[in-house]
Amino acid sequence: MPNRAVRIVEPPACSIDSDADRVAALEIIEVSKRFGDNSIVDNLSLTVKQGEFLTFLGPSGCGKSTTLRMIAGFEQPDAGSIKIGGHVMTGVAPYRRPVGLVFQGLALFPHLTVEENIAFGLAVKKVKRDEIVARVREALALVDLSELGRRRIQQISGGQRQRVALARALVTGPSVLLLDEPFGALDFKLRRQMQIELKRIQHQVGTTFVFVTHDQEEAMILSDRIAVFNHGKLEQLGSAREVYENPKNAFVGGFLGDINIFVGHVQSLEKNGASLHLSEVSADALIVATPEMKIGAEVAISIRPENVRVGREVWGNSCLMVGQIVANIYMGATVRQSVVVDDKVVVVDTTARHVQQQGLLPGTQVKLAWDLEDAIVFANKEVRK
Repeated sequence: MPNRAVRIVEPPACSIDSDADRVAALEIIEVSKRFGDNSIVDNLSLTVKQGEFLTFLGPSGCGKSTTLRMIAGFEQPDAGSIKIGGHVMTGVAPYRRPVGLVFQGLALFPHLTVEENIAFGLAVKKVKRDEIVARVREALALVDLSELGRRRIQQISGGQRQRVALARALVTGPSVLLLDEPFGALDFKLRRQMQIELKRIQHQVGTTFVFVTHDQEEAMILSDRIAVFNHGKLEQLGSAREVYENPKNAFVGGFLGDINIFVGHVQSLEKNGASLHLSEVSADALIVATPEMKIGAEVAISIRPENVRVGREVWGNSCLMVGQIVANIYMGATVRQSVVVDDKVVVVDTTARHVQQQGLLPGTQVKLAWDLEDAIVFANKEVRK
């Protein structure tokens, strides 16, 4: 789809890596929120860059939607402050905040046309009619609905309604667009299409997007950075690759994909790493030593299923163990295998071709291995939370 000149949103697109001297799009400063005896958001601080796509990711009830509502002004923090474009939002009514909103319910007006829905916010702001017409035309082009402006909402598809809601939120030129699980009700195929379309639009208009989801894959597809929430706290903030490959704790590691966790004791410390004895699988493993690690300390390591090698004969520079395949789940190009080592189930992702070539069927005795750099080390207290 060719790029179009779009003037409905300011500021223009920018690189989030070159804005060190710019005012942050959004700052959340030591914000807390309680409902009765329940702490929903606990001393949260983070900064969102101009033009960034940031996703709040976490399980239900972790505080991500409440944080979004505080940014929008629908909830007030019990402590701390929120700044948008460098301006403190304390006491500023929701309709006066420079934000756009898209929620899962969309809240479109069924008795109005597509054009009238998009124009609604501009009309409320008493924008001149000629400018409304021009900006609505641009918004329709942006979301690829130029031919459907005169149709009523009931006459368009679910995906097209999503685009209308997005155009209505952007047409007023917000500094920050807030999206609270907008694709939650869509089927998988349409959801994926809208994710791709949303990323294209965000890149084209350059507006800062803050997106809420509990879907890990969605967060990784869309985001420049991901803020992982748990029990009202920010567990980790970083790029999709950072939080997936280098999770700060077991919760983050397990929430973004699957992990195998092994608990062991440090047997020795060498220049090339630390040797662990993993008693639950009767195996030893070599890991990267941390400065605070001591002989005898109990630590945990996690291994992603795709980083475990499986076969009748395998090699790895960290660990080798023997087990038996008890289940194969065919997933197209890959097969998810469950392998029992002693009494522990180890999950492995391998290719369907590898399974076929080696005859790795349930009941087969196999070896498992992985490499030193693929083992993520946690303090054991993080695993036992």
